[in-house]
Parts: sequence; C-alpha cells; structure tokens
Amino acid sequence: MNERRGMSVAWLWLAPLLIILLVVLVQWLPLIAVHPPHAVLAGGGTEGKADGMAAGRADTVAAVPFDEPAQPYTPLELRGRDIYLREGCSGCHSQMVRWVDSDRRCYGPPSQAHFGFDRPVQWGLRRYGPDLSYIGGKYPAAWHRRHLLAPRQVVAESSMPAYAWLAKRRLSYADLPERLRALRRIGLPYSLTSEERSRNRERFGERLAARLDIHRAEANLLQQASEQNDGGDAALLSEMDALIAYIQVMGVVQDHTRGQ
Repeated sequence: MNERRGMSVAWLWLAPLLIILLVVLVQWLPLIAVHPPHAVLAGGGTEGKADGMAAGRADTVAAVPFDEPAQPYTPLELRGRDIYLREGCSGCHSQMVRWVDSDRRCYGPPSQAHFGFDRPVQWGLRRYGPDLSYIGGKYPAAWHRRHLLAPRQVVAESSMPAYAWLAKRRLSYADLPERLRALRRIGLPYSLTSEERSRNRERFGERLAARLDIHRAEANLLQQASEQNDGGDAALLSEMDALIAYIQVMGVVQDHTRGQ
C-alpha cells in the first residue's frame, strides 16, 4: 500500500516534467532536424521585424570567416559592453543570426565567428527587438544617442524603454587595468609586455594594438571617447558614451592594415 502511494506521489512530480519535455521536443525537433544545432540557439521566440537591417545589408555584409573573429574590444568598448550586460540588453536583443531563412532575410549572413573575443558570448534569449549582430557602423553614433534618449522619436513602433539617465551617469573606469589583466589571464590579447604588444601589432595593426596596452588603459579610454564625441556633454564622459562605443563595433571586422 505504502509502495503504491509512493509511486503515485512520484508521478505527481514526473508528469508535469514529461509534459514540458514533450512540448519542447514538438516545437524544436523539426528545426533541429533541418538546421545545424548552433542555428537555433538564439532568438527562439519573436523573429522581429525587418526594420531595414536586411535591406541593403544581407547582400553586402560578407559572412565572417571562422578564423577571423570580430576585433577585440578597446577599453571604452569593453566598459560599454559591461553596461550592456548590466542593463540586460540581451534579454530583448540577440547577437546571433541563425541559419534559418527568416533570420537571413531579416539580418544578413548567419553568424560564424562574431564572438571570438566575447567573455561571455551574448547570443541572447528572445528577440523582442532586432538582432544586433551587424549593427556596428549601420547608423552614426548620434543616431544611437537619440534612440537611447527617446526611442519612439527615432523608431515610432519601438517598445524599448528610454535610457536617458545613462547620459547623466559618469562612467567609472578606475578598475579598468585590473579588469584587462583578468581578461588577459583567460587568453584575450591585452598586452603587458613588449613581446605581447609586438604580436598585437602584427595581428591587429598599430592603432588597435596601442589601444590594447594595459599600461595605457585609462588614457586610451579617454582618447577614444574624445574622438567619438558626437554631441554629448563634452564635460562628462557618460555611460551612454561607452555603450554607444560598444554598439558601434558589434560584428565589425577590423581592417588590420589601417593605421600600420
């Protein structure tokens, strides 16, 4: 009698789990059978609208070779990425174009090596907004500033909340050298020694290699912020400045021959 009751209690726990598993299999198995596994990792629910991301981009943005990931992040871009993670942007925006036709029509070539220097990768959860794999360089920095300040004044159908407060919040970067040292220990190409700087020059060119020098991390951050100034408060280096710097290099492959 007690044994039968124990089995009944076990089924009360197992039945919902089996039903959930069955639903997941029914939804995903056909897609997995047709496309490679990595094709279905991001953007599981809402496909998003073709807001012009594909128009003019799908045919002109070449697929990134597997051995040529996007460029490593400069100190300013890295701090912007930290803010992107902190604000949970990947909850609404994926950074992975899947191999399914709807993705390719909407956002361009399937993602291949865009995440080479990402720790961790930002493939995303669901697409309530467009995929951002190729957003870098698509719009000028001033466009992104206006969009973050008042999204619906730029894109009428946008459901994104305003992030105007980021423009008023001073960017913190006192811990930047320690942050870069930690990333260097796990294999990212930030340099401490002359040999590492020399390797970076050969690999990325003089301009980017100089910005990956940990000894000049703060100076490099301030220099890039000054070059990027696009109508923001010149007296205030804000979190919005850093976030825009990160957005502007999403999916961008560096021309390493420039600046050598």
